[in-house]
Amino acid sequence: MAKRETKHRAEQYAEDVRSGKIVACHWVQRAVERYYSDLDQALDKGWVFSRKHAERAINFIEHLRHVKGKWAGEYLKLEPWQCFIVWNIFGWLMAGTMTRRYTEAYVELARKNGKSTLAAGIALYLEFADKEMGAEVYSVATTRDQARICFRYAQDMVRFSDLKSYALVTRDAIVYEPLGCSYKPLSSDARNLDGCHSHGVIVDEYHAHRTDEVYDVMQTSMGARQQPLMLIITTAGLDTSVPCFAYRKTMTQVLDGSIDADRNFAIIYTLDDIEEVDSPAMWLKANPCYGISLSEEWLHDQYDKMKREPSKIANIMTKSFNVWMDAPTVWIPDAAWSGIKSIVPMEALAGQKCVAALDLAAVNDYTSLCLVFNIGGRYQFLWRFYIPEDKYHNRAEMQRENANIEAWVRNDLITVTPGNVTDYDYIIRDIAELSEIYDITAIAYDPWNSSTIVPKLVEQGANMQPFTQTISNYAMPTKEFERIVGLGIVDHYDNPVARWMLSNVVIREDVNGNRRPDKKKSSEKIDGIVAAIMALGQSMSDRVTEQHIYERRGILGFDDDDDTTEGDNLYDYDNDEY
Repeated sequence: MAKRETKHRAEQYAEDVRSGKIVACHWVQRAVERYYSDLDQALDKGWVFSRKHAERAINFIEHLRHVKGKWAGEYLKLEPWQCFIVWNIFGWLMAGTMTRRYTEAYVELARKNGKSTLAAGIALYLEFADKEMGAEVYSVATTRDQARICFRYAQDMVRFSDLKSYALVTRDAIVYEPLGCSYKPLSSDARNLDGCHSHGVIVDEYHAHRTDEVYDVMQTSMGARQQPLMLIITTAGLDTSVPCFAYRKTMTQVLDGSIDADRNFAIIYTLDDIEEVDSPAMWLKANPCYGISLSEEWLHDQYDKMKREPSKIANIMTKSFNVWMDAPTVWIPDAAWSGIKSIVPMEALAGQKCVAALDLAAVNDYTSLCLVFNIGGRYQFLWRFYIPEDKYHNRAEMQRENANIEAWVRNDLITVTPGNVTDYDYIIRDIAELSEIYDITAIAYDPWNSSTIVPKLVEQGANMQPFTQTISNYAMPTKEFERIVGLGIVDHYDNPVARWMLSNVVIREDVNGNRRPDKKKSSEKIDGIVAAIMALGQSMSDRVTEQHIYERRGILGFDDDDDTTEGDNLYDYDNDEY
């Protein structure tokens, strides 16, 4: 009696996904069903599944070693989901030629799930074990540094395995001399890609590619090869206009069976619904290594960070939960803002100290005034908005910006001033009236375009404080705004104009991680939010200056327990400082 073959981990994975034993998203389920369907239709389609070829590729990769983390130096042990991917890519053959069926493979999953390790292992198999003379294998990405990530994994794998006896490892290449094969990293500068005759291409982080130029060039470069393979391995991105998202959409249609693409393998690990991010039991859908190489603690930390800092939602959702976000335009999601209920009544603000800020309009545009209070550990924001009459009567422009503006004017949420520029006398009048109700300690303003209004406000008794428009000046109050919104300690009194402007904000970030609202990149008006951040920044500055220098230095306020001894000198004459 013939000995029954042991079920491979890849096959067991497929069964466990199909049965529901493994929590899997719709697209993983579809990839599994496609595998079973292809097994049923193989003869009719002209395919064969070779267990031998699939196992050979898996065995090769598992004779490589881990190069990072707690398993560094140990032999790789592919996880069942990784086995399933390799099983499909290398196990399916064309019946006539016995060459690989799949020429392209699309794998999408969250970061820290071992995609670089898997990609490096596949790249090395294509170079060393695919029996292709002169095989050229490349890692391509938007930058050479990104392309080198997978390549460096492969370099170290070769150095720590028996392959080192057959390979020449240099800074820019891994060369397998017996067959004249090589593996190199390349940047996305398509001009440098001409002349390649690719047997294997690893496209890393495809979501970052702005055009299809690299994909097209590398696909063309595989034309002379008998069984080439392009492996696209990526996380979700922040821009749905990029080629990766279009490619992904096609792959979902392939998985759903609405498009035939028999030479393309695809599997996508993601959440089925964005609300599943609140259920840790669902995180496995986007993170197949959750609880294995990806620690539960780290992913929980990412989730908590996202809840604390709404500005990080888009980035964490894409990178840690593999959900596509069309989010260069998303700073603080509307749900985070509108979900905050105002607690301190507006009437309770009368007589309370506050700081104000003016974001002055350019010609024919909005001017915003914002007052910021701090009562009971919460921050209260009151806004006034102004637009010139000529702009208001430009109905086409008003409709383009927001169809609700006319209603906001009727409800006194926006003041229309005569002419084609904002009449500053209206603002001066309002500040005078507000000063009778609230204790406005300072008014921050943008020095640009302020020469007309500032002297009049000073004459009226206002404490005017210039707020320079540098990113470093905005960094701390922008971060503070994110923090207090994330904690829900904001009373915004459901101001619809402010809510609309918040939804328009695009954040600019410098190399040091400093952030500020960017008027140039924001598609619509954000002036009210800019004024709020300026006022918050002024209030933070006031809190610092209120603390006397001697108190900050610890020189004043000695109590009875002061242990300063005779001879201690509180003044450093050499350095001329306390």
